[in-house]
Amino acid sequence: MRAFVVGISGLVGEALARQLCEDSRVTEVRAFARRSLIWEHPKLNLKIIDFEDLLSHSEFLEGDHIFCCLGTTMRKAKTEAAFQKIEKDYVLRLARMAAMKGIKGFTYVSSRGAKLESPFFYFRVKAEIEAELSRTPFQILRIYQPGILLGKRKEFRPLEKLIELFFKLPLGFQSRATPVSSLVASMMDEAFDPEAFGKKVISTFLQNPS
Repeated sequence: MRAFVVGISGLVGEALARQLCEDSRVTEVRAFARRSLIWEHPKLNLKIIDFEDLLSHSEFLEGDHIFCCLGTTMRKAKTEAAFQKIEKDYVLRLARMAAMKGIKGFTYVSSRGAKLESPFFYFRVKAEIEAELSRTPFQILRIYQPGILLGKRKEFRPLEKLIELFFKLPLGFQSRATPVSSLVASMMDEAFDPEAFGKKVISTFLQNPS
């Protein structure tokens, strides 16, 4: 498999790309990023781009499966318009480019709680993306709806750290939290499945990491 990762500097994207690079079934991992990484690998082919100019990099978008882990937070984006540009516009632009090039598989990391009728802007945007992706002609489409992600971040997020501390306690946190290791493992299993076909929304695959 030739894999393509977008959002490689984030928590999920980096963990996924590292695992893909170490997997013997993967011959190349290509990626778009907004900045250089602090790690390298012989299989990793990274291209630094301005996502506003995404269409001009179409020739680099090659592979058997696209993994889209691109995202931001309202705190970073500062405005709803900026958030929607990164979370929705860039993702859908990428998906359409990939579909036009005949790439067979596309995996998108959405969020638990994504609903068009949600009172929260974040979840409405995620649901809008899911709906648009469902109309793309990919042979394989996987949409993941993880809970709060548990893993080592470069930035400190107090709420997620609190949940991580209590993850093993019987307080119901398991229903709201997703270990990144479990998410990445499922994403790879689905992409490598020789019988995978069609659309699947995946929201229940939580495992306490060993």
